[in-house]
Amino acid sequence: KYNITMPSDFILLSKTMVVTEGIVRVLDPQLSVVEIMESFAGTLAKRRFSPENIRRMLWRGLNEYGQVLMRLPQLSVRLVERLGEPEHRGVVRVEGFERGLMKLDQITNRLSFSIVLLAFSILMTGLIIASAIGISTGNMIISFPVFEIGFLVGGIMFFWLILSILRSGKF
Repeated sequence: KYNITMPSDFILLSKTMVVTEGIVRVLDPQLSVVEIMESFAGTLAKRRFSPENIRRMLWRGLNEYGQVLMRLPQLSVRLVERLGEPEHRGVVRVEGFERGLMKLDQITNRLSFSIVLLAFSILMTGLIIASAIGISTGNMIISFPVFEIGFLVGGIMFFWLILSILRSGKF
């Protein structure tokens, strides 16, 4: 309902604390695990957020940043040299890009197949309706069978497209 997620470590810690408190209650009902944890957490927070500890963490962070900044020119030169090599020139590799292209090709093939199948179905329906009504003189233009040749060309294109899609293996 509220779509709340909790880290698994926190859930495991909570479960451990509930079990521990249950065992302590059985052994000594007067002892409170929460009070012991509060005093321990207070001591830990005072130690962790003491000015000396914060100063030490800041100094360590500044030292690491200083080392990175000192190596930055050397790393930049190496990067430019490697980019100038023939095998790296203009090459950008995106992980998973080939799989995405394959999926896009598969989607395009399926869409093309669906459109051609729809067009073939409409053509067949038109021929069936025309033959049921008995239109035999209207499909000749200067003694040329338009519907039949259209059906034949559409059928050849349909089967050619289906064959090429199936041969590509991307259906």
